[in-house]
Amino acid sequence: MANRKHHRVAILGTTHHLGLVAILFVLYLMYVPTAKKSFDENDVTLPWITLNVIRISNWFREYWWSVLPVVVSLSITQFMILLKVDNRSNRVRLKLAWVVCIEMLLALIGFATLTAIELARP
Repeated sequence: MANRKHHRVAILGTTHHLGLVAILFVLYLMYVPTAKKSFDENDVTLPWITLNVIRISNWFREYWWSVLPVVVSLSITQFMILLKVDNRSNRVRLKLAWVVCIEMLLALIGFATLTAIELARP
């Protein structure tokens, strides 16, 4: 029973992060190009942060296939790390810190991207 619970935490943490990465992919592959088209049509002068987000989006559109193996490798690594950390009280905190730190990083990237795009809207 404890082993099942241990696996569940590793699976949930990893799939949650994959979901956040998928949201970032949609953001960079669909939302940013649509906003760029709108900016181009309205001849808007863009701040440097928005220009950098558009550059990153263009890179993702060109090389999305090269990011997939990295995401898969990092997901497998994360799953193995979460699986190896046992459920003793100290290590539960370590596991929680690992999951929360990655979630905060992914959320910060998404927030910065959305802020950069919305900042440039007329």
